[in-house]
Amino acid sequence: MKKILLVIGVVAFIFLMREASSQPPFGSGGGGPGGPGGPNGPGGPGAMLSPQDMDAVKKGIEERTDAANFEKRASFAMMWIRSIAASGKAEDVMRVAPPGTIMKLKTDAGRDPASAYEAMDRLIADLRKIDPAISTQASPMQNRQMPPNGPQQMPPQQGFPPAQASMNGRALSNIESIIINPTSKAELWTKVYYPAERNGKLPAVILMSGALGFGSSPVVDKEAEIIAKGGFVVGIIDPDGRGKSKGSEDWNGFVQQDGFAAFVNHVASLDFVDRSNVGVVTRSYGIALGAGALSRHKTPAKYLIDAEGPADRFYITLNNASFVLPLFNNHTTSDEKWWSEREPVRWIRSLKIRYLRLQNERDHTQGANDHAIDLVNAATNASYGGAGQALWTRVNGAENEPNRVYSKASPPRWLPGKGMVMPEELLKYIREMAAS
Repeated sequence: MKKILLVIGVVAFIFLMREASSQPPFGSGGGGPGGPGGPNGPGGPGAMLSPQDMDAVKKGIEERTDAANFEKRASFAMMWIRSIAASGKAEDVMRVAPPGTIMKLKTDAGRDPASAYEAMDRLIADLRKIDPAISTQASPMQNRQMPPNGPQQMPPQQGFPPAQASMNGRALSNIESIIINPTSKAELWTKVYYPAERNGKLPAVILMSGALGFGSSPVVDKEAEIIAKGGFVVGIIDPDGRGKSKGSEDWNGFVQQDGFAAFVNHVASLDFVDRSNVGVVTRSYGIALGAGALSRHKTPAKYLIDAEGPADRFYITLNNASFVLPLFNNHTTSDEKWWSEREPVRWIRSLKIRYLRLQNERDHTQGANDHAIDLVNAATNASYGGAGQALWTRVNGAENEPNRVYSKASPPRWLPGKGMVMPEELLKYIREMAAS
């Protein structure tokens, strides 16, 4: 069975695995394929909750007793977030719960339980403003149609007819297609958004979400639409073993990096794309896939934007945190060989394009921003005092000089607040990099 369970969200995954033997599963699927905890059921990625599951979530959300219960509340909140996103409100969800929110709450709960409980209460209050169904006896989700289950069965290299969607008066087209991972030979689902009305060829950007994410999730798909509205061709992909793709999970290792590089080349080859103006944007652990792919393969990508990615296995696993390790098949930091494929700081030293690091003063997951300094110093060209080969590096905006190396005592200026940048702000940086 595909290890697709790993991608449904860190906290929800851990909860479902721990609780499977101690209490009945939600709904009737029992957590397998097609069940609430499986890839295609109500608890799977991008699916709305059934009335029965909504009742369970409502009960779990309201309970607020101890640390063990906090984990359950976080799991229920994650299920609710996915359900709201699948109902067509992904953009609203991103505003109150950016990628990494639940994992951040879990991390904070171990350091400052009282503050984490208050933050959870605020999150739930914000979610109720978007979808009040959680606090009502008669859930309007009873009348919502579930999305189709299961992967799309498409022959290799065959595309779907372009679909159009209106974005505040601006029409977008998109093409779904299958590409083949040259290493695993797996069929990988891809989607490309582009403005329906265009003059000449357009710049392109490929997105990779955090954790073990995938492009067909509603939140990533919505972000792609927002950026495409800004005048870009935007590509999203489900790596091996995730979402609608075939193959097996590789935890952002060489196999999935090879597939991602193939997709970058595929997008660049489209007749409406300016091949000289292609970039990659990664969020959080997506940097492992992006840095590895662009350093190990020749692609036309001219820049990489890294939004709060972890530097190495110690940051990735939060120093072997028990609730994180199952996400990575229980590979601890002592397994240096396994992690050697997946540590961004190793591969970013070989990056030979432009590198922009986006970092808030309060990271979405880590307790400090040392990992941001590690990565920008590793990427910055040796001629500027760094350890890398990048053509150009910078942290955040013009408030920081390009091609600088930093230390804990002398850090760069961070973006205010915490959490990763929203799509609209990200678009500003993409435009800058595309224009350079």
